[in-house]
Amino acid sequence: MNRYSRQLLTLLWALVLTVAPLWGQIDVEHVISIGRNALYFNDYVVSIGYFNQAIDTRPWLADPYFYRAVAKVNLEDYKGAEQDATLCLERNPFISRAYLLRGIARQNLNLTTEAIADYKQGLKLAPDNLGMHLNLSLAQTQLKQYDDAERSIDELLRYWAKNKDAYTLRANIALERGDTTLALSRIEESLAIDSLQPMPYKMKAQILANRDNLPPAVEALDKAIDLEPREANLYTHRGILYYRQNKLREAMKDYNQALDLDPRNRVALHNRALLRQLVGESNLALEDWDRIVTAEPKNYIARYNRALLAQRLGQPQKALTDLDVVLAQYPSFAEGFIFRSELRKKLGNTKGAERDYWHAWDLHQNKDYRASARGRAIRNKDNQTRLSGDESIDKYNMLVEEKPSLVPEKLRYSSAARGRVQDREVQVEPQGALYLTYFASEDPEGKPQSGATYHADLLVQFNRRIDLAHPLRLQSHNQALAPKQIEWLRSELSGREGADDAGYYLHRGIIYSLLQDYEQAITDFDRAVSRDPSLALAYFARSIASQRRRLVEVSRGAEATASTEVSASRGLVTTGPGGQMVTPIDKPALRPINTSTSVLTDLNRTIELAPEFAYAYYNRALLYGQTGEVEAALRDYNRAIVLAPRLVEAYYNRGLLYLSQGKTKEGIADLSQAGQWGLYEAYNIIKRMNQ
Repeated sequence: MNRYSRQLLTLLWALVLTVAPLWGQIDVEHVISIGRNALYFNDYVVSIGYFNQAIDTRPWLADPYFYRAVAKVNLEDYKGAEQDATLCLERNPFISRAYLLRGIARQNLNLTTEAIADYKQGLKLAPDNLGMHLNLSLAQTQLKQYDDAERSIDELLRYWAKNKDAYTLRANIALERGDTTLALSRIEESLAIDSLQPMPYKMKAQILANRDNLPPAVEALDKAIDLEPREANLYTHRGILYYRQNKLREAMKDYNQALDLDPRNRVALHNRALLRQLVGESNLALEDWDRIVTAEPKNYIARYNRALLAQRLGQPQKALTDLDVVLAQYPSFAEGFIFRSELRKKLGNTKGAERDYWHAWDLHQNKDYRASARGRAIRNKDNQTRLSGDESIDKYNMLVEEKPSLVPEKLRYSSAARGRVQDREVQVEPQGALYLTYFASEDPEGKPQSGATYHADLLVQFNRRIDLAHPLRLQSHNQALAPKQIEWLRSELSGREGADDAGYYLHRGIIYSLLQDYEQAITDFDRAVSRDPSLALAYFARSIASQRRRLVEVSRGAEATASTEVSASRGLVTTGPGGQMVTPIDKPALRPINTSTSVLTDLNRTIELAPEFAYAYYNRALLYGQTGEVEAALRDYNRAIVLAPRLVEAYYNRGLLYLSQGKTKEGIADLSQAGQWGLYEAYNIIKRMNQ
């Protein structure tokens, strides 16, 4: 090898050694980006898989640990989130949002002192971070450090003088200190800033209820329900207030509504069963007790009530079976032994009846038992309800009262919020775009969710073309993938390698979309349309992937333009579903559509190829509506409804657009139709508009 050849070889090796790490870095950045896509769409299990890959490849990077911690917090793996946030901070101690994240994880682990230390350290790096200030005050309140909590709110108000949540937390501090008058005053201050937040109304209702001022308490809960119509616990709280006023019909209606929203709501089911028993709806009450005992075999209060009801319905043997279980657990429950004595006598078991009778007599003769019974009678004299968690068998005939949580029981980190439109000061969110999936959306009981899945001839043709265990469907409710679903998708990727037709690339692109890899998905959709330019579903699928990629990019742009370290926690800290704390970023409005953009172009092409495909019109209408092109959006919604008269999301979104134009009559008519077909939040908007 001559000198020139050796120099050239040396130069080539230098280039390889220089570029190779860059290739790896680009791959890792892509993997992290896909993981963040999954985070944006709340697909936390999928996101963790991508962050694991990044950590395995570049374990010294801080970001993958941070984002994996975000996913784990939202999956309620707080210990794992704490560990990942710590690993992130070991690699870069100047990420303020990592202190916020670790503080949230620690607060959920009841490590409140450690959480306070994290919030304080984070505030040194980002002194105007709203989420950090609010969570710090909340943590200090939990430790009864009320003066410190007040000072933290005062410091927050230096940066955010009109923050509604600060005033709500100040009201909570006063309430914790027992000063309900000051708490009510601060609640009014918070509502003066924003009258459309539910938490102050909940607090107000609880204070008034504790004062036995029930009608105004109900009015406060009415307003909270207007703002959170799908929060089942609010109906159970109001049901108790109605019951305390002897308004049984209204209470029953609230428990029915709570169970429609949350079929597993134990409090609502128990209370409805008791009310049904009280008003003589014995068979319906028995159905409710059966449901409770099936779900909770050791719910002895439910068993005892079922025994009472079975005896009333002429089923003494069934009553005896439940009673045996109850009395084995409560051998000092004299009333139960008297009851069983009567049952045994009716069934011809005279000796057993006598044993039970004398056992009850012995209990009544016992001095300690009599003293305990008198104490219970005095304590329960004025009580109409028992608190959730109080399983005293002598309170079997009391409704359960679950005090509403006035602070979030669990804190949750979130760096993004869906865009909202406003109409007459009522914040509403349009229903989202329909997307392609292989899995049905499920309700809380694991059953397919009605009204969430749509079918079309294009899907039937695709499913005939490719035989799959899970047929392709259109869905409106975004749902995170379960581990088994992820496993099936990955097996499909590996099991069909070697195919090169349009249907294969469409199928693979949809899989990559579901796994949040939009770049690869779009590449496969490109291949599909290049092989079959008439494949309408491929254009539609590509429009969805492009739009989702666009949403993620806009969200990241919002983070990039926010202050350096505040970005991931900036925005209003509010109570989310289930009483969780969320820290959103409001996304900027999208720019008006250019007809050459890929999303609109693909939707246009889909409609050109399949003019009867209603769902392309719906997605295009949503896109127009987001960019303020209202007339174009209305035309597309109209066409979508003509082609698919049960497309409930189209009625809902068209109703919002009509309201934005001042066409109240048309808007309410559409919202009424949407509510009738299952979008119950439409009724809340109608109610607000009619006020």
